[in-house]
Amino acid sequence: MAQQGFPISTEMQERSETDGKTYTVQYFERAVFELHPETQPPHDVLLSLLGVFEYTRKYGEQGAPDQRANSDSPLLFKETGKTLGGKFRRYWEVHGGLPQQGFPISDEFQERSELDGKTYTVQYFQRAVFELHPESTGTEHEVLLSHLGRFQYDRRYKSGAAVPTATVGTVGVPANATRWLREHAVPLNTTEPNDDFSDLMHLKQFIGSARIVSLGEATHGGREFFTMKHRLLRFLVKEMGFTLFGMEEGWAESLSASDYVEEGKGSAEEAVNNFLAWPWQTQEVIDMLRWMRGYNEGRGSAPEISFQGFDMQEPGGAMSVVIAYLQRVDAPAGERAAARYRCLGSLFDYPSMPQEAKAQCRAGLQQVHDELAAHRGPYEAASSAQAFTQAQFAARIVLQAEELFSKSDNYQVRDRYMAENLAWLLEQRGPDAKAVVWGHNGHVGTAQYAGHEYPSMGMHLRQKYGDAMRVIGFEFNGGSFNATSGRLGVNTVAAAPEGSYGQYFHSADIPLFFLDLRGIRRGSDATDWLVGPRRIWDIGHRFYPADPLLATAEVSLPQTFDGVIFVDMITPTTLRLRR
Repeated sequence: MAQQGFPISTEMQERSETDGKTYTVQYFERAVFELHPETQPPHDVLLSLLGVFEYTRKYGEQGAPDQRANSDSPLLFKETGKTLGGKFRRYWEVHGGLPQQGFPISDEFQERSELDGKTYTVQYFQRAVFELHPESTGTEHEVLLSHLGRFQYDRRYKSGAAVPTATVGTVGVPANATRWLREHAVPLNTTEPNDDFSDLMHLKQFIGSARIVSLGEATHGGREFFTMKHRLLRFLVKEMGFTLFGMEEGWAESLSASDYVEEGKGSAEEAVNNFLAWPWQTQEVIDMLRWMRGYNEGRGSAPEISFQGFDMQEPGGAMSVVIAYLQRVDAPAGERAAARYRCLGSLFDYPSMPQEAKAQCRAGLQQVHDELAAHRGPYEAASSAQAFTQAQFAARIVLQAEELFSKSDNYQVRDRYMAENLAWLLEQRGPDAKAVVWGHNGHVGTAQYAGHEYPSMGMHLRQKYGDAMRVIGFEFNGGSFNATSGRLGVNTVAAAPEGSYGQYFHSADIPLFFLDLRGIRRGSDATDWLVGPRRIWDIGHRFYPADPLLATAEVSLPQTFDGVIFVDMITPTTLRLRR
C-alpha cells in the first residue's frame, strides 16, 4: 500500500501508449500494473512505462533542466548515461531494481508536484518517478513513488473517454449489499447551507424528542462536512427548536464567539481568530457564526441560539477568566490565584515535572477552585450569579487541563471531560434546552474504535442521556482536505480503501445521502456486510500521505452511530488562519 497506493481501477484491457500492445492492466495511485504472461514469475507482472511517458510529456527530448548526479555510492548506467546513488539507489535495489523500476532516465533534480504543489527532489525511471520526502527521514516512507497512476488514469479516462470494460466485478462490495444500500439510502439535495429543508424533513422522525444531536466528521478539513453541518444546524434550530451549539473547541477560547452570536459583540472573524484549533479557523465557520447572529437578531419570540466550546486542552484562557473575575470582586484573591496558576505556565514541561511538584501545583489549583466556591455569596453580590458561575466553571476547566497533562491516558481524560462539560452547559439552560454538537467522528461516536481503548465522549453521553441523543457520523470516498503532513496544507486521497465503508457507500452511486443505522442487525448477507466491522476514514489534524491506512479506523458503523451522512467527494475547507 505504501509503495503503490490504493487501487483506483479494476483489472481491464488497455492498449499501451508506449509500445502499442494490449495488456491486462490495473491502475494504482502510484503505478499501473501490466500482466505479461509471456514471461516467467516474478516478472510476469511489471509496472507500465509511465516514467518514460511522463518524462517525455513534461520535458521533451531536451530533458529536465538543472539535473545533478548523486555522488553517494554512484552507479552509472551506460544504457542511458544517468547515475543512481544515495537513498534513491538503496530504494531501487530493495524494491525490484531493473525489472520493476527500469533504467534511470534522468539524474536527480527539483520538481514541483502537480498533486500537492510541493517541491521534491525527484529522479525519473522507465517505470516510476522516485520522490524524496525529508519529513519522513529515517522511515520506510522517506522515498516514495510519484502518483503517476492517478495522473495517467485521470488524463485518459476523466476527460470524457470511456473506461475500458473491467475484467472483474467491483472489488470488495457484494452486489446484494449495494442493492440493499440503494433501497435504504435517502438522497440529499445539497451540502450547501440554505433554508429549503424539503429533503431533511424525514430527520424529524429520526431525531424525535432527542435533546442532543451530535454531528461527526471523518476529517477536520473537509468543506462539505462543515457546510452540511451548518445546513443541519439551520434545520434543527428552525424546525426542531434546538437552542445550544457546542463545538470541539476550548470553552474559554470560544467566549468571543458566544459574545458575538448572543450579543453582537465583535465580529465572526475575530471570534474565529480566538479559536485554539486551526480546523475551525475557516470561512465556513465564519459563515455559520454570521447566520447564528442573524438568526438571533430576527428570531422574534423564538428561543435564542447560543454558541459554546466544550473542550479543555489548554488552561490559559480559563485561568485568565478566573483571575480577571477575582481581581474584580476580591483583588487579594486574584493575586493568590495568579501565583497558584503560575505552575501551569509551560504545559510542555509539566508532564516531566517531579511528582511532588505536580502534586503541589494541583493542590494550589484546587485551592483556587475551593476558595471561589466558598465565597459564592459575597462574590455574586459584587458581580452577578452568571458571572460567578462562569468563573467557577473556568476554575474547573483549569483542573481538568492539569489532569489531562499529568496523565499518559490523556485522550481518555479529554473525552470524559468534554462529555461532562457539554452536559453541564446543556443543563445550565434548563430542561427544555436541546444541543447540536460538532466534533470528530471518533469523539461523538458511541463505540470504541479498534485501537482506541478508552470510552469516547459519545459513550459517556450515551450513558447519561440514553435514547435522548442521536449521533450522525460522516464518511466520504475520496477527494481533498486540509491536514498537517509535515506542514498544514491540502492532502488528497483518490478513493476509500478496498472493503471499507467509504468504498461500500460509493458503490451505491448516490453522491450524497443519509442512512438510518438504527435497528440494523446481522441476519442477511447485506446487513452482515454493513454491520462489519470495517474501515472508515479517521483523519484528524494530521495525515500521513505515505500510508493512508494510518488515517483509517475499524468500526462497526451501526454500533457507533445512529445514522450516517455520506459525501462521495470532498474538497478542502477555506482556511482563515490568524495572522
